[in-house]
Amino acid sequence: MSTRQPHQTASELRAFAEKGVEQARGAFGTLVANVRKASDTLQSSADTAHSNGKAVLARGLELTEQNITAGFDHAQKLVQARSLKDALTLQAEFARSQFAALQAQAKELASLARPAKA
Repeated sequence: MSTRQPHQTASELRAFAEKGVEQARGAFGTLVANVRKASDTLQSSADTAHSNGKAVLARGLELTEQNITAGFDHAQKLVQARSLKDALTLQAEFARSQFAALQAQAKELASLARPAKA
């Protein structure tokens, strides 16, 4: 038979239960802190992506306007060409310059789309 008193066993059970509750409370606190930290990180990433997206969109619109203006300027030059040879030369120059411009623009937009390194 056990030599423990019923009161002693109840006290031990109560202490064990209290310790379990405190451990659970601590684990829950850690969980909540980690969820808040993850939420803050996610929000920060979303804010960065949104900001980068706005910058890419704004710059993309500026570049589109530049490219369309260059196209109209080119069309104006073409209609003033005095010969087919002149028109072909203008077309080749325009194609070269626009290809180079588009490469530079693509690099610029890609760099704007990348998140900034902290």
